[in-house]
Amino acid sequence: MNRREVLGIAAGTAGAMLIGDEASAQQAPAVVTAPPVDFSLPTTAGRDRMLSQLRGKVVVLFYETRGTITQNQHVKDAMGVRFNRDRALANRITLIAACNVAEYNSWPSQYFAREAISAVARSQRIELWLDWNRTLIQRLGLRDGASNIVIVDRTGVVRERHAGRLADPQVGTFLDRVIAMGDEGRVAAAS
Repeated sequence: MNRREVLGIAAGTAGAMLIGDEASAQQAPAVVTAPPVDFSLPTTAGRDRMLSQLRGKVVVLFYETRGTITQNQHVKDAMGVRFNRDRALANRITLIAACNVAEYNSWPSQYFAREAISAVARSQRIELWLDWNRTLIQRLGLRDGASNIVIVDRTGVVRERHAGRLADPQVGTFLDRVIAMGDEGRVAAAS
């Protein structure tokens, strides 16, 4: 992986922290009604993080490879606008940028990839979750080789999955659903 590719991964995932194919993106999102999920991944901060540590907040997870980071850049940009407009959203909604780096899971490429990605993450002041074994593809039913967006509710249940580019007309309603889930937590806490 060269420096330009590392910067591309970090730039795409940094956009996710700030804040299906064309045919499948026109369909309704995959709604999941399964029991709560949990997984643990190493991060660029040198620690393992578990999804269950974020219970009580809505989680929006972007899961991408270096070749798919631009597919949903418009969604990341729109989230950035909403989060900048309403900074209190960060109290109810957590964004995770997870990198599918399984193609580098061999020696010595894993060492170089980890160091390069971590350096960029530090310079951008973000923490990236690193999936070396396609754990999230298996655990969450994500599609390899696509930009995936997952919404996990406050109880840890996956509520929606999207694979591929989310169609432009769907972005606003997608963000409205995420914010409504976050507001459910605020209403529940106020009761």
